Amino acid sequence: MNTYYNTIYHGNLAVENGIQTVVAEYPENYWHILPVERMQEKPPTTDIFEPDAQKTEAKNPDFKRAEKKATKAIQKHSMYIEGEEYNYQIDEAFILLGKARYYSHRYIQAKDAFRYVLNHYPESTGIVEAKIWSEKVNMRLKYYELALKNLLKIRSEYPELSEEEQTHLNSILAEAHILNDNYNKAIGPLNQAIFYAKDNNKKGRFLYIKAQLFDGLNQVDSANYTYQKVIELNRKSPRDYMIHAKLEQLKNIDLDTVSYAYMKTQYGELIENRENRPFLDFIYFDFAEYHNQLDSIDLAIDYYNQSLRRQPEDKYLYSRDYLRLAKIYFDQNNYKTAGAYYDSTLTHIDKSKREYRIIAKKRKSLDDVIKYEGIADEKDSIINLVEMNKEERLTYFKDHIETLKEEAKSVFAQQSASQKALNSSNKGFKGANMNTRSRLGASNAGKSNTGTSGAASFYFYNSNQAQRGLLSFKQTWGDIELTDNWKYGGKTNASSKTEESEKEKDPFANDPKYQPETYISQIPSEKNIIDSLWVDRNFAYYQLGVIYKEKFKEYELSKNRFEDLLKSNPEDRLILPSIYNLYLIAEAQGDNVAKNKWKNKILTEHPESEYAALLLNPQKFKDSKNNPLNIYNKLYKAYENQEYEYVIQQADQYAKQLIGRPITPKFELLRAFAVAKVDGVEAYKKALNYVALTYPQSDEGKYALGRYNELKQNVRGQKFKPDTDQDSYKLVYYFEDRDRQKSFETELETAFETLDYDFKITDEVYTKRKSFKVIHGLSSLLGAQGLAEILIKEGELSKDFNYFAISNENYSIVQIHKNLDQYLKHLNQ
Repeated sequence: MNTYYNTIYHGNLAVENGIQTVVAEYPENYWHILPVERMQEKPPTTDIFEPDAQKTEAKNPDFKRAEKKATKAIQKHSMYIEGEEYNYQIDEAFILLGKARYYSHRYIQAKDAFRYVLNHYPESTGIVEAKIWSEKVNMRLKYYELALKNLLKIRSEYPELSEEEQTHLNSILAEAHILNDNYNKAIGPLNQAIFYAKDNNKKGRFLYIKAQLFDGLNQVDSANYTYQKVIELNRKSPRDYMIHAKLEQLKNIDLDTVSYAYMKTQYGELIENRENRPFLDFIYFDFAEYHNQLDSIDLAIDYYNQSLRRQPEDKYLYSRDYLRLAKIYFDQNNYKTAGAYYDSTLTHIDKSKREYRIIAKKRKSLDDVIKYEGIADEKDSIINLVEMNKEERLTYFKDHIETLKEEAKSVFAQQSASQKALNSSNKGFKGANMNTRSRLGASNAGKSNTGTSGAASFYFYNSNQAQRGLLSFKQTWGDIELTDNWKYGGKTNASSKTEESEKEKDPFANDPKYQPETYISQIPSEKNIIDSLWVDRNFAYYQLGVIYKEKFKEYELSKNRFEDLLKSNPEDRLILPSIYNLYLIAEAQGDNVAKNKWKNKILTEHPESEYAALLLNPQKFKDSKNNPLNIYNKLYKAYENQEYEYVIQQADQYAKQLIGRPITPKFELLRAFAVAKVDGVEAYKKALNYVALTYPQSDEGKYALGRYNELKQNVRGQKFKPDTDQDSYKLVYYFEDRDRQKSFETELETAFETLDYDFKITDEVYTKRKSFKVIHGLSSLLGAQGLAEILIKEGELSKDFNYFAISNENYSIVQIHKNLDQYLKHLNQ
């Protein structure tokens, strides 16, 4: 009796309270089929087989309390004697224990509790319940097929179940079919669960899930009929089921069969209903989707923004609003705005999801176009000002200043509306209290804009605040002269009445921010600066033309950029590539007139160019030595032959000649490799950074960025290792004179023949002027030094040749940092 009426009773109450808390706090995901059963958030340890996971306590205190009650009942009230339990409530205690552990995500321990009932209490009245819960555990452990098989077996073995048990069994059976992606078979058990369900909350949920299943099966009529059943429950079930059911019905309507007025009325009724305010984020989003389908883009943008203004609790809805706006602006070729919306989208998507990586990749593809559009806009605006005459500049900046004044007045009006009302009601009063209020008002006006303390927030350090304070003072006191006792006996300054009147009309007259000369004086006039503006602007136009053509296939945008570029007297290096790209664009668009125009222009004005050769005989050019790929392959062989100076010079030249071509980054990266061999790691990092920033979308640019970051973090230090701790050594001779090196090679060959030595010898570059002759395969520093002495004494090698012995590790440091002088000092020490 104590077990039933005390421990288990309060334990079951705790479980019910815990379930109600979970249901109330559960974040529904209407983007997918709703789960039949809602669960609390998982504990930090997600692997249920880890030891720590088994010790995880319930996040919900009600489940923790229920577990304590069940444990107490078992420990204090069990009467298990000689294989028989005399307290017939203990099986209920084990079921309660299993439920508490189940809701705490401790599935292995929960299954132990249910299995104990199945093994020790086969005649228990709760045996069916224990079996159902055991299969629920299997489903949580992702044994879906096993759970489905056992649930079907339970239904066949126990046809006579209570309504509550029928509801529970059939709902879980439906969930098992859903998890096995068998929506058709899930509908039958779900119908049974709906039939037996007495709780309208459960019935509404089951009906909504059933409608979602019909949607998943593309059975639109059945889905709409079931959604209507949800709607008809009205206030008997949670309102969010009804609202989402109505929205799904509207989405399922064939737009060709209804008018815009009908759809507008349907969404309008949902929006205007005060009870639907918590759901306006979804309603506005779906209304925006409807307009997007109709290509009513402006209205779609407006409703997406209204959805965002509701600050949705559903993060995925947040991301969908931003993503739709990003796609709209992307399709409108407004890539800068699209990039900003893609950034916002990424902040509301889980970084581990595949969608995050897809959107991040698309956003990254916009980096170049945003960068060069920004450069083009900036340079174009400055060039436009440079080309204006004095009158045009003055007019332009006067209009700009008028806009600034209106903005300043608007801000002042908003921030000091209450102060104006107070001052107006007390105007004319010249007592000390009024003076105090006025000073406090001016002080507060300053504080409201700075928000900081100290010198930076001092009122008169901010010209805008000071100007607003002056306006406020004049509104309160009028234009009185500055005299002693001004607040009691001050008079209007009649001698300068006209001047003061003008100042009152334009209180910004003394602020440089509102003077045209402030801006006109900053317009560049030096020829070299103006020329650099054109160079930067033209290069940005060229890059944009290539990007629009290659990445986005926006041929009209690309064509406009190239044509505008050719009209602005660009550098010679940009002319031919631009014309050739216009030829390719015309070919892609099937515009034969334009295609022939640009082809003839290349052949007549630039007949000796590689582009002319390519147009006349594409196949011949492909096999020609002038083919950029053939040039690159030849240059790479020169790199392998350690002709680094030649590679640097040639790669730099071809990178400029082939600007805008896909192969250009290859030449730049090869140049970076050659620079590393000649100038060391710092020059290498600088060259890699240039490739990464200039060609960020190419494979070469991505490699350069990765390598740059790797070197920045893990570059080998300049500190030399102890020479006695290494396993492999070299003997290195170094030269700054080519003739002297040839003489050494002759003597060394003779010495090796005399001594019958067979060491590996290589030629290696150190710097532009200094080269190494390296003898490999020595096992100690003393052995390397001893070899040098033997070559002098017994091989008759001249002792005038400079040499040093070094370990492989230290040799790498010398080559990376080009610090031979430091190593020689280290060696002498």
